[in-house]
Amino acid sequence: MSYSTLLTPVFKTYEIKKSTFHAALYPVADRVAAMDVLAREKVRFPDARHHCWAYVLGNPSSPTNQGYHDDGEPSGTAGKPMLNILHHGDFGNVVVIISRYFGGIKLGAGGLVRAYAQATKDVLAIAEGVPYIPTTTVALICAFEQEGWLRNQAIKYNVVLNEFVYTDQVQCVASIPDSVLTSFVQNCQAQQIQIHQA
Repeated sequence: MSYSTLLTPVFKTYEIKKSTFHAALYPVADRVAAMDVLAREKVRFPDARHHCWAYVLGNPSSPTNQGYHDDGEPSGTAGKPMLNILHHGDFGNVVVIISRYFGGIKLGAGGLVRAYAQATKDVLAIAEGVPYIPTTTVALICAFEQEGWLRNQAIKYNVVLNEFVYTDQVQCVASIPDSVLTSFVQNCQAQQIQIHQA
């Protein structure tokens, strides 16, 4: 299954029985980034009773890494339902944080599970993403007269070139879609362009 990456953070508020659930969905590259976002949300909602979270890295249906936390809610009523919704969503490399303000009416374990799941669904429903394309990053070195050819090949193969350095040669970093990696590399090698691990 292919998946999408989130373009920008999104936010949505869900209310039930006077309790307010502020959901935030952020793109993240790793667990450290997810915990940084959690700290940011705690600053945004300092009086919230709970800051529950879940994240998935990689394909949401079979993540390379994942985690969740109930943050004081009864075990299994917040983070796990949030993670379950992420597993069935379209977005990988994301963290969802829900900051809850208690409204005075207890929801019960089943009510909490439904509320956290619904808040997660609501924020995912308004998220915008782009398809995730696996890439390989390499360093390229070519002569000045080859730069035009290299840029044309990059357009042809949907390769992103950046970090250009001009000395007696042209050096840059290329992000190459894995689906065209072999063809692009062979074409560069045929032109005597040097390729190194970035």
